[in-house]
Amino acid sequence: RAVTTTLGAVVSNVIVLVTTLVAMIALEWRITILALILLPVFVIPAKRVEEVVKVFAAYQRIFNPESRLIVVGGHGEFTRYLGALYDLRDRLGPRHLHITGHIPQSEVVSYYKLSHLYLHMSEHEGFCVPLLEGFYVGLPVVAYAAGAVPETMAGAGLLVHRRDPETVASLIDAVLGDEGLRARLLAGQRRVLEPHTREHRGQRLLEFLGESA
Repeated sequence: RAVTTTLGAVVSNVIVLVTTLVAMIALEWRITILALILLPVFVIPAKRVEEVVKVFAAYQRIFNPESRLIVVGGHGEFTRYLGALYDLRDRLGPRHLHITGHIPQSEVVSYYKLSHLYLHMSEHEGFCVPLLEGFYVGLPVVAYAAGAVPETMAGAGLLVHRRDPETVASLIDAVLGDEGLRARLLAGQRRVLEPHTREHRGQRLLEFLGESA
């Protein structure tokens, strides 16, 4: 049964990757407003994935009905939390929301490269390496200012101080719709990332991304 479950998850993730690519090709003329939002985390309560789902539902409802949210990460023993996230999705009604479960590093890289924005709403964070991973692949990062997130971002990206779904959704729309704003955010993120890469303190994913670039 475990093998069957794993195989089903792999097939599901491949389907999501393929359909996302097809959508991006088919809508190439709209690529500046086709938003694939990424959340690479462990799916546990402290990561406040439910807040990301709420923001995504508001963004899709108000701004972009063709947007997609990919939550990348395993849930471990938190099966009830995963069920609650699916219940929330069903209640709020957003389409194109997929939770991958645990996946190989190569697939994580693929999702990073396909995405247009990294949204992070975690409650408790130490030094947050995934934020730097988002910087590295050139994703504009929107993150809630909790724990060491402000220290990690060091003035780059876009920090939010309230988890109001419609407010954060409007910020995402501004970042994805305003090329000048997006360029300024990415330039700031590159400046913050530079000393980390120079001092070789990047994590394995950063090294993998550099090798595969």
